[in-house]
Amino acid sequence: MALSKGGTSLYRDADYESAANAAGIIASFGLGDHDNISLPKVLNGKQASVKPFIGDRVEGLQGGASVKDMGVAMELIHLYFTEPRKDTALFHTIIRNSAQQINMRYTDPNNIFADTVATVLGNYHPRKSGPTLDKLRSITLDKAFNIYQERFSDAGDFTFFFVGSFNIDTLRLQAEQYLASLPAKGLKEQANDLGIRTPAGKISKTVLSGKEDKATVKLVFTGDYEFIAQNNLSLIALQEILQFRLTERLRETEAGVYTPSVQIARTKYPANRYSFTVNFGCAPANVEKLIAATLEELKKLREKGILATDLQKFKAEQIRQNELMENNNGFWLNYLSLQYLDDEDPKAFLKANETIEQLDTATLHAAAKAYLKEDNFIRFVLLPDL
Repeated sequence: MALSKGGTSLYRDADYESAANAAGIIASFGLGDHDNISLPKVLNGKQASVKPFIGDRVEGLQGGASVKDMGVAMELIHLYFTEPRKDTALFHTIIRNSAQQINMRYTDPNNIFADTVATVLGNYHPRKSGPTLDKLRSITLDKAFNIYQERFSDAGDFTFFFVGSFNIDTLRLQAEQYLASLPAKGLKEQANDLGIRTPAGKISKTVLSGKEDKATVKLVFTGDYEFIAQNNLSLIALQEILQFRLTERLRETEAGVYTPSVQIARTKYPANRYSFTVNFGCAPANVEKLIAATLEELKKLREKGILATDLQKFKAEQIRQNELMENNNGFWLNYLSLQYLDDEDPKAFLKANETIEQLDTATLHAAAKAYLKEDNFIRFVLLPDL
């Protein structure tokens, strides 16, 4: 993986769609002397894949290769920086196919619901709303190509991550051949803060769509946050403990849902923020009862604290998961890249189990009071339009 900070945040709202789609569009054209037809033929039988991307605050390349074909992956990286292609006919085909997909998209109630959620959580910022034909038409080939070149013509501020089983000396020689020769201007960029924050307060959104007799519920709790190791671990622990509690309460006691899911998110940049999200599906008649049960479980954690048995269950499972992840290349690649983007210590994981063992119920009770509040609470419900 290769990463550089900046992403679409460096572009105007009017250019956002071209910026956000530039990497995918340009990558579909092929590379260098090989178009989208001949490139797959050249790579046939080789275990090497590389794709560029441009995100909200970062751009980069990600992929993988067998040890034997690592040189092929390096060459692909070099070509994505130095020889992107431009294909007008294929661009128009992509836009035409995308328009058909957008027209079909809103026949699915789940897509309507997902776009409503994204729009509200993005505080109605145009970058956070769902796809539309007008947005699609704002993408131009010249603009997308120029933005791609701006993001990838200078490799000087990219950081490269390699995880796996390979010979260091061989990798060094390949890096010297394909990476050290990349153009570098010595510039260092940082992503812009666009000021997009989840709205504060209590908000309720109900979407009526579809005819099937089922409901989807998403409950989101957000707030400001101090991004430090203890708080990050506390959030993970609360996520797992709340998952235990809600699985038992909603599925087994209330018998009203399939297994609910609890998800956390935390950001350091552009601002220290956190979110807890509870998702479940149920019969429309059970929506209010199950939301009330969920809020009651959160209240118990805030007021009564964390049971020692729940904490021990979390510790045992988290340590077990850490031991499994130690041998997982995907984990290390994701972990190291996130530590880099957050300017955090890449060696922190080596002491993760020690930190877990030190976690206590008092710390988690304080975290529950701070992060499971209903001050900033958004509830989303998808119901059939009968």
